[in-house]
Amino acid sequence: MGHTPGKEFTMTKNKTTNNKVADIERAIKAKEKEIAEIMNEKEAAADDAVKLVEAEKKERRAKSELEALQTVYNAATYTPPAPTDQQELLAGLNKYQEIWDDRVKLIRVKISEVDAETAEVEKALDKATEEADTNRTIELSNRRNENKATKEHLLDMLQRAEALPVFPDGAIQSEWDEICNKLRPEWDNKVMELKVLAKAYKTAAEALIQMNDTIKAVRSDLERKQGGEYFSKFFTVGENGADMIVEKPYISRITSIFNSVISSHDTV
Repeated sequence: MGHTPGKEFTMTKNKTTNNKVADIERAIKAKEKEIAEIMNEKEAAADDAVKLVEAEKKERRAKSELEALQTVYNAATYTPPAPTDQQELLAGLNKYQEIWDDRVKLIRVKISEVDAETAEVEKALDKATEEADTNRTIELSNRRNENKATKEHLLDMLQRAEALPVFPDGAIQSEWDEICNKLRPEWDNKVMELKVLAKAYKTAAEALIQMNDTIKAVRSDLERKQGGEYFSKFFTVGENGADMIVEKPYISRITSIFNSVISSHDTV
């Protein structure tokens, strides 16, 4: 079998995502277990005000962490709906094209019918001439002239029909208004989803930064107490933070949606 790098990359990416989701699920279960144990601590410390306050503090922190983990889980498992297809959105214009095509087709069919009849008349005229049938010749000549006049009228009608605009006045604006109204709920949902995820990201980032500051302060205090000897890295081993940062291109692309001058060439 041939080597397919793209497929392997996708499989690796999906495997990494699945592993992260599994890690989050395990962390949620562990945090739920921790909260249950804290509840037992609270019951046991009911008569000890100091221990009760400490247990309640641990409970608030654990529940906050659980809520953060659940938010992260929702973000990690979030799958955006398939975007509305451009062809689907433009399908409303098809009816105008169909009306225009049917009108032109009808006239062309009529012209073909007149041409076919004219050909039959010419054959009949030849036969009438051979037979010296004057009455038949006069009758057929009149029909030929009528067909000629009819075709001229039909050709003029065809030219006028082809010159008519495919879309009546206001039709395209009406279709655009309908598209806007149709897409607005989907647009609003996507904006809301992105705001929620952005807020969750900022909350998680602030929490990590704050925790890092606390750990650094504690480490510095402990290092001073042991004569300035530094501790080795622990929390950041194996990480460089690259996959925790929102990619810069999205910053300019998202802000440009709302900050650019409204134009069909850049934003809606």
